[in-house]
Amino acid sequence: MAVSSFSSAAERTQQGVRLGLTGLSANGLLCAGKCLLGWSSGSAAILADGFNNLADAASSAVTLLAFGLSAKPADEVHPHGYGRLEYLCGLLMAVFILLTGLEAGRTALARFAQPEPLLLTGWLVPFLLVSIVIKLLLALYSQRCGRRLASPAVQTYAADSLIDALTTALVLVGVFMSAYTSWPIDALVGLGMAGLILITGVKALKANLSPLLGQGPDEALQSSVAAVVQEVPGLFGCHQLEIHDYGPSKRSISLHV
Repeated sequence: MAVSSFSSAAERTQQGVRLGLTGLSANGLLCAGKCLLGWSSGSAAILADGFNNLADAASSAVTLLAFGLSAKPADEVHPHGYGRLEYLCGLLMAVFILLTGLEAGRTALARFAQPEPLLLTGWLVPFLLVSIVIKLLLALYSQRCGRRLASPAVQTYAADSLIDALTTALVLVGVFMSAYTSWPIDALVGLGMAGLILITGVKALKANLSPLLGQGPDEALQSSVAAVVQEVPGLFGCHQLEIHDYGPSKRSISLHV
C-alpha cells in the first residue's frame, strides 16, 4: 500500500482530473485515426489497436468519474468518505479492457476466415510513429501521477499505456511484413494484441479488486508504522497492526503498543 504524496485531497483530485482529461483527449484522437486507418487499409491489427485506444479513452473517462466521486466529503451515511469508489471505477475500467480484448480477438479471427489484401496509404506509417511517441509520453506522465496519487487504477493505466506503445510498434512491423508474404501476419498480430489486451485487463481486475477484498498492508508500510511507534518515548514496540483501506487517499490504522 503506497501513500499519496499530496498535502490535500483537493490537490489529489485536481491531479487525477488533469490526468483523465489528458488521456481522454489523446486516446480519443488515436482511436479515431486508427479505426479510420484500419477500415481503409483492411488491417485487423490496426483496427485492434484502435479498439485498444477506445478502451483507453473509456478508462480515462472512468478516471475522471472516479476522482470526481471519491472526492465527495464524508457524511452520516458514509463517515469514512467515498474513496473506495476509485477502486470500483478501476474494476469498471478492467471490464472495458477485457471486452475490448475480446472484440479485437473476434476481428482478428474473422480476418483468418476471410483474408483481405492490405491497402497501405502514405500517411499510415507517420501516424503510427506519432501514436507510439504519444503513448510513451502518456505512460511516463501516468507513472509519475500514479506514484504521487498512490492509485492502483492510475498505475494500471500507466502500464497499459506503455504496452500500447509496444503493441503499436508491433503493428507497424506486422503491416510491413504482410506486404512481403502471403502468410496472415496481420491477423496474427491482431490476435497477439488481443491477448495482450486481455492480460492487461486481468491485471487491472486484480489490482483494483484486492483492496476491496481486504488486502493486508505491505511490509514496508508495517515497518514505517513500527518505526514511528518506537520514536515515541516510553513505547518499545507494537503488534496487532490493522490498516483499513477507505481509498488510496484515506486509511485508518489501529494497533496495540
